[in-house]
Amino acid sequence: MSGLLGNKKCPKCFQDNWRVRYKIKDKTNSYRIGTNWSDISGFSFTTGFQTENSEKLLKRVVECASNKHDWTCDFFLGSGTTTAVSQKLGRKFLGIEMGDQFNEIVMKRHKQVLFGKQQQISKDKDVDYNGGGIIKYY
Repeated sequence: MSGLLGNKKCPKCFQDNWRVRYKIKDKTNSYRIGTNWSDISGFSFTTGFQTENSEKLLKRVVECASNKHDWTCDFFLGSGTTTAVSQKLGRKFLGIEMGDQFNEIVMKRHKQVLFGKQQQISKDKDVDYNGGGIIKYY
């Protein structure tokens, strides 16, 4: 939590070793997604793309909204974070981008993902992806 909040104390109760929980038990003892996601950064700066979202944020969104082998779609691909995360999490994806950054940023990123470069969420214990797959583009 340091960096985002400046220390490891809870901003409400000031206790140490706290953790934001985004899955909340409801009345039926099932888990649902909460609204407090302040434990992760919304943006990342790994590709040099101005509005790049963090892989941790997109990992949470993709996991909340889909299962393995489902499809994700990003109509404004940007730096390719959504599709890179989708590949790492075992989802199929469709990404649409007409910008000049496609070849320099998106394809470069996806080649690294396919070759199994261990970066960002690939380093997480709960992400079992070491490369592989195929990407078709037009």
